[in-house]
Amino acid sequence: MTSHDAGDVVPVPSSPPPGARSLRATVLAFGVSVAAIAAPIDVAAQPRVAEAEDESTDRRRTRWSLRAAAARAVEGAPRVQAARAQVGAARAHLAHRSVPVVGNPYVGVRALFGMPDQSAATYGVVVGLPFDLSGRRSAWSAEIDQLIEESEEIADAAANEARAEVASAYVDLAISQERLAVAEDRLRVADASHASVRARAEVSDATVLDVSLAASELGIARAEVADRRRVLLAAQATFRAALDLDPEVSPEVEPLAGAGPPDGVDLATAITLASERRAEPRAHQAAARRYRLSEDRLFAESIDLLLVGLEWESQGNQRTAHSWGVSASMGLPLIRTAQGERAVARGQSDLELELSVLADRRVEREAAAAWGALQTSLDHLRVIDEEALAAAERALAMSEELLAAGAVDLFRVLNARREVYALRAQRLDALRDAWNARIALERAIGGTWE
Repeated sequence: MTSHDAGDVVPVPSSPPPGARSLRATVLAFGVSVAAIAAPIDVAAQPRVAEAEDESTDRRRTRWSLRAAAARAVEGAPRVQAARAQVGAARAHLAHRSVPVVGNPYVGVRALFGMPDQSAATYGVVVGLPFDLSGRRSAWSAEIDQLIEESEEIADAAANEARAEVASAYVDLAISQERLAVAEDRLRVADASHASVRARAEVSDATVLDVSLAASELGIARAEVADRRRVLLAAQATFRAALDLDPEVSPEVEPLAGAGPPDGVDLATAITLASERRAEPRAHQAAARRYRLSEDRLFAESIDLLLVGLEWESQGNQRTAHSWGVSASMGLPLIRTAQGERAVARGQSDLELELSVLADRRVEREAAAAWGALQTSLDHLRVIDEEALAAAERALAMSEELLAAGAVDLFRVLNARREVYALRAQRLDALRDAWNARIALERAIGGTWE
């Protein structure tokens, strides 16, 4: 046995009593349980937070492509949000499915006073239950399913419209950016030309008229730049509204490419796709079926509940002290009920069917018109690119060469330059028309953007 002095003695902890061990284990288990419960809550909250952050970031996005804008349109455009809210409101009617067949119990009290003898008085108590034998719950269920289908078709139509609206706003913004770039290029050329003419005038190589013409061209170019900036701000505001972006965002879009027709789509295919894929005719058809089901529901609701009760009665005379019995009652008639409301529902159903036929014809005409507009717009754009603009640029280059050689005056050069910039602006108009025709075709066939 080894001895230790007082400074080396280490106290040995004593074993806790059983009650303390139980309390400690309980506290430890409670802590583990709290941690286990809290962890899933935090994990489940993370996707919602990330989703909110993604949506907020999307609303503050500045650089957009046509694909990204179309994706944003079908998810967050105002009309799409409103249509999805309508779908949610339609789904709220599903609560009608939970209405029980047996209703809340009822209690009735009856007191009949004896006349002239009070001993003839009769007192009764009725306790019963109402039963719904009309089938209104199943009628509500069928109508609600059709209402949800109708609202979903309307939401699909709203997404198609929102996609076309955003694409049109995208094209306007892209064209506005290009027009501003062309105007700024014209201003740069006009500024350089004005400086060159003034330098030549100082050495008597240009007339006062040349200086005035160059100054006029510079002023026109500056005014055009100011106007193009105004138009650009308006296009940005329209694009922000279409995508529900934050008001302080200054969106920019990528330049537009060629606006050819969708792959594999000709006139006959466009008409067929419009008839098959557009949601507007299907929405009218769904509404017609809903009104027919509404007629069934109105008939079911007009049938009264079956009241089944247990009755107890007491009389004041000495012959009959008490009596028990069962009662049942139901309103009549059962057949010719809710005639007015049901007739209106049938009329609305016939109206929706007729609107469906008209909508189907309309979307086919829209597809054909959009296809024709796209073809003519592309032809117009091709002629400007291959013939008019190319010839005007050659004429401008030749005029500048002749001006340098002293064979023509500045007036001819300025006219040739204005013709080039006018054709560039006309080309942008033709490009916008071609893209708007492409957008109209995509909207008519209910398609998506490539």
